[in-house]
Amino acid sequence: MTDYKLEFSGVYGTGRRWSTGVHVSTSADIITTLTDWSAQVVSFWTNGTHGVETLYATSTVLDTISAIQLGATMQELQRLDGPTTLAGTDTSQEGAGQLAILVSLRNVFSGARNRGRMYLPAPAEDTVNEGILGGTEATRVSTAIIALFSGMRGAGYSFFVFNDAAHPHDPVPFTKKTITSEKVDKVLRTQRRRIRKELPQYV
Repeated sequence: MTDYKLEFSGVYGTGRRWSTGVHVSTSADIITTLTDWSAQVVSFWTNGTHGVETLYATSTVLDTISAIQLGATMQELQRLDGPTTLAGTDTSQEGAGQLAILVSLRNVFSGARNRGRMYLPAPAEDTVNEGILGGTEATRVSTAIIALFSGMRGAGYSFFVFNDAAHPHDPVPFTKKTITSEKVDKVLRTQRRRIRKELPQYV
């Protein structure tokens, strides 16, 4: 089995980039993996029933889908990027770039060390009320995420999270834990790494 990091990324109307990703194990080669992942991501974004494009401003664009082959210590060995252009369809203002929809990746064991996270880009402002995603909108994201993961599992991919350092509860680094379910948080979260490299702009 080969390990990969699968990503999709894009750009806000402000020019700020966003990205999110997950880790998988599979017997497929990197070209097949990118093909399978691309098909599922496009459906995640555009599907007529649950596509998340309706939650994103027209200025929010998904422009790259990637498969990154990993080594034994999860270092990058090779990378394939598939350029695309998938824009949101919501005509309202896009959300602040540092905000994100949090997807909690879980397995049968409890505790933060057995879980992972995906940070989807900030949705359009009219989908949110005082920092909380609307019920209909949250259900749409949840349905889309479950379909994304189910589609990849059906094609033979196993999702996992891992520890990159020894810990009393995880003494062996790079121990993989299989993800079995996904939960969407209705409360928008802040992802500081999307903006922490930006220089101050004093006035």
